[in-house]
Amino acid sequence: MSDTTNGLYAKKDAELFMLACDMKATDRFVYDDCMGILYERLNHGLIRSLNYRIGNYALAEDLASETWLRSIKNAHQFDRTQQFRPWLYRIGHNLLIDESRKKSNSEEYIPADSLDLMKSPICTVEETVDKNADAARVHKLLEGLDSSTSKLLTLAYISEYSQAEIADMVGSHEDAIKLRLFRARKKALGYMELNSI
Repeated sequence: MSDTTNGLYAKKDAELFMLACDMKATDRFVYDDCMGILYERLNHGLIRSLNYRIGNYALAEDLASETWLRSIKNAHQFDRTQQFRPWLYRIGHNLLIDESRKKSNSEEYIPADSLDLMKSPICTVEETVDKNADAARVHKLLEGLDSSTSKLLTLAYISEYSQAEIADMVGSHEDAIKLRLFRARKKALGYMELNSI
């Protein structure tokens, strides 16, 4: 590993992406290193987030690949003052919506907003959302919750955004998100207990 590559690991995601875009035409090695680091950091979480939404790992991988391609194609739309991960995930979410529309007449259709979060009513939300969460239970739970609660829990526990990142995305304050997450967890646990999820 070169000293240049080691220095790249210290950069934030947005800095790496902009450096990659700036170097694409002039230094292909730096471009490849930057995009490789971003891919290592973010691709697993992106696939995981998409998979929880659609319940089809192979399709989630395909959508993640298309997300990366679109991010490169639309790099000129990236706001250098913003964080890269929310922008990347937004592209993935938009592709997911497009895919859901294509499949809306199919028996396999799963709405993009239907997600699940918990395994058992006696566990906390944080304990139950992990890489091996039961997708069917997740879908059942989040289908039963209102859309804003489902989306908030998904951002926090499936997509693993920090409270500050969620606040930036929704145009709110971090303290307000903290309160909304507390209420969302309480609502989700109540729904789980009531419906024996």
